[in-house]
Amino acid sequence: MKVEITDEAVILDGERKFPCREVSLPEGVKTEKATANFKNGVLEVTVDAPQTNKNRRTIE
Repeated sequence: MKVEITDEAVILDGERKFPCREVSLPEGVKTEKATANFKNGVLEVTVDAPQTNKNRRTIE
């Protein structure tokens, strides 16, 4: 498994059914502090993302 990270996405390249997958990242993610851990067949990628205020309202 090869994991690459850019300012816009995490790119996963492996040997399974889907050999390459790209996951978009939100703006402001600090990719230089990213970590990846592959254990028991599960890949966990962790990145620091800024807190965002999501506009949410109830429509009645």
